[in-house]
Amino acid sequence: MIHHRAENQPIVVDPQEMKCEGIIFAHDEQEVNGYYYLSPSAQSQLPGYQYSGKDNSLVYKYILSPLATFLVNNLTPQWLAPNTITLLGLALMGVSYSFMWYYCPKLDEGLGEGVPHWIFLFNCVAMITYQTLDNMDGKQARRTKSSSPLGLLFDHGCDSLNSLPGAVNWAVACGLGFTFDPVQAWFVISCPMTLFYITTWEEYYTHELILPIINGPTEGLIIGAMVSLSTCLYGQAFWLQTNWYEQAIEPILVPYLPSFVTTIIPEQ
Repeated sequence: MIHHRAENQPIVVDPQEMKCEGIIFAHDEQEVNGYYYLSPSAQSQLPGYQYSGKDNSLVYKYILSPLATFLVNNLTPQWLAPNTITLLGLALMGVSYSFMWYYCPKLDEGLGEGVPHWIFLFNCVAMITYQTLDNMDGKQARRTKSSSPLGLLFDHGCDSLNSLPGAVNWAVACGLGFTFDPVQAWFVISCPMTLFYITTWEEYYTHELILPIINGPTEGLIIGAMVSLSTCLYGQAFWLQTNWYEQAIEPILVPYLPSFVTTIIPEQ
């Protein structure tokens, strides 16, 4: 997911001054034998690169960011490298995905109770932990004065790698196996990767990463964690039942509504 935030306010740069601020343009690349490399001028600008981004999520601003700041300032040793924090989060999601792959290689074995419920609880914890660590790495980089373009690339690279196992874990939690609805399964799995690509593509041309008030790295991961927790409690079949009205409202209305109506409406 996209998270490495240098500051919560975007850096305002005059378009005419972008070159001297370390912004690397598309034409600063050169192609050699089918591979793209940075030109010498772009390489000279790389050390001066400054990340520009902002997360407008209220959940991030008032809950997740203060939590990450507290954990970094009070519980994180100064010698711990920011990239290590990033890698720990990705590794935890990898372990969660491995459990899913082992117990549910076709995504829908759990409908026959073939998948133990504890792995969905593990996935819930892994998602929240991954999100927290992803919020901490940038703060640790600023705390230790070790921020770098390479660290940003590593952070966003790990986020991009996590978009696939994270989406697969959600599909398994919802019981969206290819046996029942392959189109829906592919949609759920490809959606996070597509959004990540589009957002990164936008950043490539605008030189800033602005996340809306509701976004995938914040609310999306929280919703995914809650889905996994619900599956842990109620099983995958919970998501394949009928709609919420038939499950929650109708069982109450059908037995009690007739007697209630006859009570408030007197007989003629």
